[in-house]
Amino acid sequence: MPTGILWDKVKKSMEQAEWQDDWDGGDGQLRSVFLGTVFSLYPSGKYYLPFACSNLDPCPDCLGKGEIPLHRPKRKDYHRARRKSDRLKIEFVRLQQIFGSSDAVPESFMDKLHEAWHRSEYYRPVRHCELCDGMGSHEAKLDSDYQEELDREAAEHGYFIMSGEGNPCDLFVAECRDLPEEDEEDETDEVLYNGSDQN
Repeated sequence: MPTGILWDKVKKSMEQAEWQDDWDGGDGQLRSVFLGTVFSLYPSGKYYLPFACSNLDPCPDCLGKGEIPLHRPKRKDYHRARRKSDRLKIEFVRLQQIFGSSDAVPESFMDKLHEAWHRSEYYRPVRHCELCDGMGSHEAKLDSDYQEELDREAAEHGYFIMSGEGNPCDLFVAECRDLPEEDEEDETDEVLYNGSDQN
């Protein structure tokens, strides 16, 4: 998902921005450029928090539950297949220790393990909603993908993304550096003796 940020322009603006002292406990300096608000940048155009997200539309596939019920098998069939798969996983770990690596485990056992896993997945009463990635809202999934891509692009240019202090809806791209060291006079350069013998 492209972010649409013009990073060349961001770089020019960043070069003109002033460094601010006392960042990160006074150990560094920071400068930043305003990108926009979540309302203009995020695909949903909404601001919300994990515990306050009633303004998001529920996912049309899972109806906001993050999982889609499967009406094929009975739940007991799933638990039976799951227990068998778990037993084989434990046995696989034991065989790894005996043979020294997973590559040395007999192929016949690996086939049995894969078959048990697929059977347990087939009998699973619900499946993970792919449209919203289990978040319950497709809008939240798109926003999450956008934020991830925004962070990646910023890091690619040596920046990071931060929210505004006064308004968390404001987004800034920023960079930081250590405080420049002040030049200290080298005392050894001072003339302490002029070479003449004074009596």
